[in-house]
Amino acid sequence: MEAIPFFNGLSKTQSFEKLSEFTIKEALLTCVLSDFDPDSFIIENHDNRCLTFNNEKYLFFILIEKDQAILEEIKEAMDTIQHLHTAIIQIELDLDLSNYKRYFRLSVNDIIKGGVKRGIPKKNLFFTLLKDLYGKN
Repeated sequence: MEAIPFFNGLSKTQSFEKLSEFTIKEALLTCVLSDFDPDSFIIENHDNRCLTFNNEKYLFFILIEKDQAILEEIKEAMDTIQHLHTAIIQIELDLDLSNYKRYFRLSVNDIIKGGVKRGIPKKNLFFTLLKDLYGKN
């Protein structure tokens, strides 16, 4: 990751956030929603522990790295938040989320397939960078 100038000086979570500013957000959301406007979703970084993608209807907690403490905070938030549809989306992780109401496990390939469904070319710079971030190239 350090050898790629696009990610220079960034953590894995920050790198994913930066990629999400481009086609990755839309590709990821396609994996969990059938009808949405990607521009309606705001990306927020929570102390480099997780990201959220949210709009007026949905709040998705995006886990890039394993962090048990943030999982506990997310569970509490999901139990409290009643006015939004909430879910956890873990990327290339295999955490036990069976105690959570709604969660998704996505791989890099799942995200790329989601992008292709939305008409994003498979040979896309941001998909290549995503694969590099996860050592999939």
